[in-house]
Amino acid sequence: MAAVEELSAASGGEAVHLYVRQQQARMCVARHEGTRSLRHVVRLGEAMPLWSGAASHVLLSRADPDDIEAVAAQAPHPDWSSVLRTRAREAASRGWSVSRGEREAGVCGVAAPVFDTSQRLVAALALGGPTVRFTDEAIDSFVPALLAAARTLTTQNCIGGALR
Repeated sequence: MAAVEELSAASGGEAVHLYVRQQQARMCVARHEGTRSLRHVVRLGEAMPLWSGAASHVLLSRADPDDIEAVAAQAPHPDWSSVLRTRAREAASRGWSVSRGEREAGVCGVAAPVFDTSQRLVAALALGGPTVRFTDEAIDSFVPALLAAARTLTTQNCIGGALR
């Protein structure tokens, strides 16, 4: 939890969530609410859709095309599979992802992967908050701390099991 709390502090008090994949959803397994009054709220143990959000892009960054297609079929948007494939590919190539209003208008997220000792993707560490604060400049300032916190969690090998 120290790495999660430190990431929140480094981002100026934004909310931090750690997600693992649970079949066709992502589950919040750790969180820090942050100190900002206006914040992204996800409850511990809450299942979120895997078809949207920066954490989902990261969790799908090593998925095969058929898997992404099955996840995209759950989205309320036509032709979402090509969008989701592109965003997962971008997350894989850049090592992090950002989303703006994909699941809910006004909510933004930025996420990075957490690996186990075998370099299997096991989780996504995400900052979330209102789009008004998640400007390009703010995201650029968040990313180094986000990547460092994800590396810390990887080094600690604190998440068990691999994603399917």
